[in-house]
Amino acid sequence: MKFFSILTLISLCIKLNAQNSGVFKFMDIPNNARAASLGGVIPTHNDSSIEYASSNPSLLSKTNEKNILINYTSYLADIHAGYLTYVINTNKKITIAPFVKYLHYGNFVETDETGQQIRNFTATDLAVGTSISKEFFTHFRYGINVNAIYSQLLYNNAAGLSTDYYIYYSTNSEQWGTTLAIENLGTQLFTYSKSNYEFLPLQVRLAGSLKLKKAPIRLHGAFNNLNRWDLVPPNETNQTVDPFTGEVKKKTLTLDNFSRHLAFAATLSPSKAFALNIGYDVRRGKESGFIDRKKLAGFSFGINIKLKKIIINYSLYGNGSGLNSNYFTLSFISLGKSKY
Repeated sequence: MKFFSILTLISLCIKLNAQNSGVFKFMDIPNNARAASLGGVIPTHNDSSIEYASSNPSLLSKTNEKNILINYTSYLADIHAGYLTYVINTNKKITIAPFVKYLHYGNFVETDETGQQIRNFTATDLAVGTSISKEFFTHFRYGINVNAIYSQLLYNNAAGLSTDYYIYYSTNSEQWGTTLAIENLGTQLFTYSKSNYEFLPLQVRLAGSLKLKKAPIRLHGAFNNLNRWDLVPPNETNQTVDPFTGEVKKKTLTLDNFSRHLAFAATLSPSKAFALNIGYDVRRGKESGFIDRKKLAGFSFGINIKLKKIIINYSLYGNGSGLNSNYFTLSFISLGKSKY
């Protein structure tokens, strides 16, 4: 009964957050290089890696005990981000991983109406939270993130609380896995201005992965934004005008709309010490960059190198127009008793 009560509460919160506008959008930035290299796909491969588990806490387990992950992201221009987590295994059933996540927007200059400089200032978003994972039923695991979020922009600041829910299912984690995720479910506690309350950027996603039997390749796929069908901005190709009433109607049941929910990725693992990832997010590819300068928009590339005690990850996250993000991640596994 408790499980179904939780589902009912989540369903109600989704309806309340249905008009999300994007405050605290930095929470959608991937937590590390390996996860970023999958593009818009949630990791669903339970290989006991802290990199995937930090982006999908339902993958956390006792094999991650005392692992540390440090990530730095050169996001856009002088904007940079970071993520730090440490895994605690409290007992054989529950795994906890506290974390800190930030996004620094760079340095700015405040001026008056004549152009005279008043002061220099910065802008930063910060989240402090905890991931919790536990097995339930057979072949199921759930993961929950609880986040306290703070944002400071010049004279204004905002704060909020959010939660993320993940349910992982697999009967053979080496071969396949699937995850249903509900992310950024929460509310603002106080806003930048009293008259401007914003909903958090709610996201409901379904993802899965499958390893090919006769090749060292794993395929990943996701259907994102299950809570929001219409993702295409209004334009002349998807709008019609009623000749009698003049009412503008928008076509939403289109292939373009469907495709923007999709993301794909593939992993090549020729050995246990080395892997390559490539991903493509259809929506990011369509919306990032300029029309004539798409370049790598939507694509993500990553390399994973496993040493004896340290795992090194790098990824390029394509935003188009030369504004690509670079992720650098170090994972330390020597502090735990288990092997990677």
